[in-house]
Amino acid sequence: CEIDHIYTYIKMPLIFSDRDFVQKRKLWRNYTTNPRSMLIHSKSYDHDSYPEKEKPVRATIHIMGFYFQEIDAQNTMYSTISRGDFGFPPMFYNKMKEKVGDRESEQIADFIKACKAVK
Repeated sequence: CEIDHIYTYIKMPLIFSDRDFVQKRKLWRNYTTNPRSMLIHSKSYDHDSYPEKEKPVRATIHIMGFYFQEIDAQNTMYSTISRGDFGFPPMFYNKMKEKVGDRESEQIADFIKACKAVK
């Protein structure tokens, strides 16, 4: 397992304040001993070198995951999951829920099952 600590600053369009993230990323090459696969997991955490300030707005990644598995020379299976809070007003999130629905916990469970099922 390789572990990285990542700071990201995002310049937002005029009507929004800029955002930043502090994440811990874990990467497993050859996931479940498969030499043709990789699993990446990230989430926000507190780091003394990057304290939260009033500006930019601190965004939070609750879970972010990527799974890659080479099928053959031209094809790779790719799965991802992401859930975060970018610090937007509640009305923004309510509009997104109207379009996407409230399936977050189901999607997280499906992603975890898929990762465990890979042999």
